[in-house]
Amino acid sequence: MPFDGFTTSALVWELKKKLLRARVDQITQPEPLEVVLGLRQPGQNIPLLLSCDPKFARANFASRQLSNPTSPPPFCMVLRKYLQGARLVDIAQKNWERIIYFTFQTATSETLVLALELMGRHSNLILFEPEKREIIDAIKHVTEDVNRFREVVPGARYLDPPQGGRLSPEELTLPTLEKMLSASSGSCKQLLLQSFVGLSPFLTEELLAQCGYGPDVSCAEVEGEKLWQSWQNLLALQRNAQFQPCIVAGGNDFAAFLPLKSPATPVSSLEAAVAQTLDRSAWEEKLSKAKGSLRRAVRRAIKKTQRKIAAQKAELFTAEDAEHYRIKGELLKASLGQVPPGSSQVTLPNYYHPELKPITIDLDPSLSPQANVEKLFRRYGKLKKGKQEIARQLALSQQELEYLESVEQSLLDASFEELPEIEAELREAGLLPPLRRAKKVPASSPHRFRFRDHEILVGRNNYQNDRLTLRQAKGSDLWLHAKQIPGSHVIVRPGTDDEEVINVAAQLAAYYSKARESQNVPVDFTLVKHVHKPNGAKPGFVVYKGEKTVFVNPLYHKELEVD
Repeated sequence: MPFDGFTTSALVWELKKKLLRARVDQITQPEPLEVVLGLRQPGQNIPLLLSCDPKFARANFASRQLSNPTSPPPFCMVLRKYLQGARLVDIAQKNWERIIYFTFQTATSETLVLALELMGRHSNLILFEPEKREIIDAIKHVTEDVNRFREVVPGARYLDPPQGGRLSPEELTLPTLEKMLSASSGSCKQLLLQSFVGLSPFLTEELLAQCGYGPDVSCAEVEGEKLWQSWQNLLALQRNAQFQPCIVAGGNDFAAFLPLKSPATPVSSLEAAVAQTLDRSAWEEKLSKAKGSLRRAVRRAIKKTQRKIAAQKAELFTAEDAEHYRIKGELLKASLGQVPPGSSQVTLPNYYHPELKPITIDLDPSLSPQANVEKLFRRYGKLKKGKQEIARQLALSQQELEYLESVEQSLLDASFEELPEIEAELREAGLLPPLRRAKKVPASSPHRFRFRDHEILVGRNNYQNDRLTLRQAKGSDLWLHAKQIPGSHVIVRPGTDDEEVINVAAQLAAYYSKARESQNVPVDFTLVKHVHKPNGAKPGFVVYKGEKTVFVNPLYHKELEVD
């Protein structure tokens, strides 16, 4: 759910308890609309992420290592200039607005405010001097041409967002509420959203639900005193900081109280709820976008290869006529005396047919019967040779398709850490343009599982599959792979003939393959010493012998995964 005034106040209360008096140690800007303040409290470092993403504007503690641009963006440089080493002396919210004001005292005793405005596509992060209210800089500049009511550029005056005549919830009285309800015949939910600052559709529906009303109730049906009491209960929770942070059913929304209209799971803090919903969704979308260009390159190559295979199969079908031309040549050669010169066709008994069924042979009337025989044999020889070459090219194309599908499969579960390896693989394969200056790509690690006394390693991409099978595994280890299906190499070490261990490893091999959604997937297994890579083969491609096959249903086995 988007931030509203109530959830913002809950987050402010939590951040204030944890961050006041913290010193700014580090400032980074990993994304164009995200800043991370590295805050130092006695005995701990706290990375506070402030995001102005239109869909995922938020404040939460960064739980993962974020990569930073090689050169810091201008806004990051401004923050470092003014806030590096400063103390965080206050965190506040004003009038139920979806704005968090972080007040800092610099080393020169100057007071500066960093305002995080959590307003959807209008979200912003603005540094200003509070006494003169002069804007120093903002992560998004808004010129007068874009918004003539509220310019956000360096040197402009920082103005509170316009309220559009709306009231703060704390200003509401029972007579005012009753008057508003009696004057409107429309939706009560819409009336509240249009009349008050800091309300969201979720919060408004919950206020009505606590009165026993549905979300579509009209103003005429609402009893003012009931709604007023529900309103006062909400304000009391805020004043007394009796927040009840939770994840709302579905796992994608959060709230600062336990709602009546939706099942919810309590969590330790609202910040944790924000991290588990908005932060996770933002990370997943970022990962999806990062995979997008790689996935598109692979899909283009797959479609191109599929078209090539279709054309080669059509050529091969035509080349199957080679034997037909040989038979015609043999029959014509044996019957030269029966063919009048200048004939355009001749019908002869087919001695190769069990019933001697006649066959009609088209001839070139400008050639002699002997020359027509030679022409038929030349055609036969060309088609026969072509058939062998087409079959060879078709086999190569099918191997190429299998390789591309294996890359596509590796992208399915790839994390940010694994994408550079897959990108490097695509550049080496010519599916992406080469870089002017090659970057050293750090090697990623395989998935690790442990079952009984055995370690089960699962390759995440083709480069890793090669390292795992050809360099890291011992000859006595067990190797598994979904049979004739693009997927990961799986290593069991030490090797074993324990059927249950093999079954678990095979389930993982099936899960990390293109057959994940299938049932009863065939998985081959053999000793690593029987697995070899042909010279010049694509990454991840191997040949093997001495294999056995087990049929399993794909299974992740999260309970066996080792961090």
